[in-house]
Amino acid sequence: MPSGQPQRARLGLLPLIVLLGTAPATAQPVFDGTVRNLAPGNTVEAPLIAVGDWSGDGELDLVWTSGGSFRVSEGDGAGNFTDSAEIMSGLTTLGPQLAAGDFNGDGLLDAIAGRGAGDDVALLLSGGGAGVLTTALLDLPRNSGAFPVVADADADGDDDVYLVELGMTILLNRTGTGLSVATDIVASSSQTARGFAITDIDGDQRADFIGPALDGEHGGLDVILITPNPVNGEPGIGAITVVPLALDSVSSLVTANLDTDTDLDIAVVGDAAGTTSLVTVRNDGPRNWSPSAPVPSINLGAAPDLAVADFDMDGRRDVVVSCTEPDCRMMALHHGQNLAAPGPVELLPVLAPATRLAVGDIDCDGDPDVVAGSSAGSTAILNLGGRNYEDQLFRPLRGVDLVLADVNGDAALDALGLDTGALQVALN
Repeated sequence: MPSGQPQRARLGLLPLIVLLGTAPATAQPVFDGTVRNLAPGNTVEAPLIAVGDWSGDGELDLVWTSGGSFRVSEGDGAGNFTDSAEIMSGLTTLGPQLAAGDFNGDGLLDAIAGRGAGDDVALLLSGGGAGVLTTALLDLPRNSGAFPVVADADADGDDDVYLVELGMTILLNRTGTGLSVATDIVASSSQTARGFAITDIDGDQRADFIGPALDGEHGGLDVILITPNPVNGEPGIGAITVVPLALDSVSSLVTANLDTDTDLDIAVVGDAAGTTSLVTVRNDGPRNWSPSAPVPSINLGAAPDLAVADFDMDGRRDVVVSCTEPDCRMMALHHGQNLAAPGPVELLPVLAPATRLAVGDIDCDGDPDVVAGSSAGSTAILNLGGRNYEDQLFRPLRGVDLVLADVNGDAALDALGLDTGALQVALN
């Protein structure tokens, strides 16, 4: 998932996952098997669910997009949601990603959908008090910007927006006037919502960009530092560092502290000579990066999801990749502090293929678990400790997009899935 979104707006929008070993014990069942379908929509692409309090009553609501419309489903705090209200219907501008933040300074959540067909993006804005929503369109300087990420571009603490596709556009949050275009960069590229990251690499409180180069010639990554423009102080391009990788293409990447120091490293999955492979990149400073050799994976299929978390609780982050093939295998990569020599790959069969991953403490035992989702159904992978895991299939929940959040107030994470038919809620 790209970095930089406010915690209140993503409450479990964490695309992280792992599977290792065989469980010696049986875990208690999670998810009650009841899946609640909200109003059906048309074909969608992830991630298009945002969780937050849009109605102002203190309970979690859902905002999602489908069929050219924003949809809002109000929650009652007990896991029940209203039929989705359709707002701003008939749009062709809604793209394949949704992000949430406070874009007009009123302390309430707003939402932005990436560009679809056309050269503008659609905004869902709070206005006139809690629960009052309006819509607006914002013109872009060119026909690009499908993937919005909320982050701080000018170190003022406000929610700005990075729009990434064939280049990158920064929408600056100007107090009192809302979002407007500040920077347009034709120097970076990503064709998927998981193929780049927006995060502060150099510690200046301004979010930077990591992703494939626009020309794709060097088969690696560009790290673009965002710095103040010396003339007007607005966000501009600083140093651009090329990180060469032994990959022909990049499909997913995440940033995390992988070597237990204090900076962010990179994990990348992509194609190397026809084989899906994983590369870890050590951060030796904002302009110095040390990539590992590709680690081949087995039967992962096309467009796997990628995640990091400390699943074996040894103080080091683990890197995992989903499997989209029918044999449903996950790859888990363990390593110590030497990212140039990643550790062994461990595989565990699961019960359904997975195109989306979400991580959280599902069984409330203090360690990270996984929900793996696809249009065929979802699997909960419970972490039993000692690198032992148990799979539990709850097929009715389909997860083209997948979110974990406590929507009924019982302190256990519930699962939200968005597929071609409807937005679905599975209580835990």
